[in-house]
Amino acid sequence: MKNRVVKLVRQVLISGAILIALIFAAGFGYTWYMERQAPANVATPVTTTADAYAPPIQHVEPAANAKFGVSVQILTTPVNPGEIATMSVRTRPDATCTITAVYNNVPSKDAGLTPKVADTFGGASWDFTVDSTAPIGKWPITVTCKYGQQSIVAIGTLEVKKS
Repeated sequence: MKNRVVKLVRQVLISGAILIALIFAAGFGYTWYMERQAPANVATPVTTTADAYAPPIQHVEPAANAKFGVSVQILTTPVNPGEIATMSVRTRPDATCTITAVYNNVPSKDAGLTPKVADTFGGASWDFTVDSTAPIGKWPITVTCKYGQQSIVAIGTLEVKKS
């Protein structure tokens, strides 16, 4: 019985060594073969010197008496009561913008509905939580932007629904 176990172990070890040698030989043969093949046609990205030296985007200030507008860029809708909604507008740089959300003639008191000053490119955005008691329906979100003596209004429609 002991001789059988020794013979079996010897055969397993020899078979393992042969298997490792075959794997090594196959890897060597594959590498040797692939090195002699023509390289694959691989697309390379094209870069131009114009891209490398493009000047940075610079803001040009509008004339002091230029009329301005406001437009809704983003309004996440529909939302469920208690979820966060986002509204972004584009207007004149440095315009002061206020936002109001009204649900069924009741203005929201959420802390995210604070006045903002538009950035250098005229962007202003708000993240606010839709009132957990907001009724299902479509409600106006009003942004009023002022600059000097001028003011302009944009209204988005927020749909409140329950999923």
